Amino acid sequence: MKARGEVRGEAKGEAKGTLKGQLLLCQQLYQQGLLSEDKYKSMTESLNQQLRALQRSKPGND
Repeated sequence: MKARGEVRGEAKGEAKGTLKGQLLLCQQLYQQGLLSEDKYKSMTESLNQQLRALQRSKPGND
């Protein structure tokens, strides 16, 4: 059971890291003028929602 929990924790950590990386990439693209403000807001809103949902999830619910 402990090993399964560790694997789930690692997967959750990787998912959080991926979402944070995508948010950073969107920010950089917007700052470089490669994303419109509307597209930037849309993308970051979606990514932030996913990140919040992941942070709210309990370790046993993954």
